[in-house]
Amino acid sequence: MPNLHNRKLAAAVAGAAMLLTSACGGGGGGRPSTSDIQSALSKGSDNVFGQSFNSVSKDALNCVAKALHDSKLSDSALRAIVDNKKDYNPTGADKTAVVSVEKQMLKCVPELSD
Repeated sequence: MPNLHNRKLAAAVAGAAMLLTSACGGGGGGRPSTSDIQSALSKGSDNVFGQSFNSVSKDALNCVAKALHDSKLSDSALRAIVDNKKDYNPTGADKTAVVSVEKQMLKCVPELSD
């Protein structure tokens, strides 16, 4: 059974993309690479999700970044993650894409969903 920290992290991973649905603003710049997304998530609690991913293995973090990159989230939504734009205003399509990417992210770290 995961400890309290892992449960909090699981909630953050599962709900991470949901945070994109709660703000305003936007940006462009093309689709960020998986490595850009992974780097943004690796910034401890100073990432757009306000959650440290330090207890997640590098492979799992790469998997989460790849799931985000390969998802139907818009380039702007992914750029908001990379640029740490906590005030990003997602499109309706991004809000819809959140559901499938959340499932993929949990597949990356299944031990956290227990």
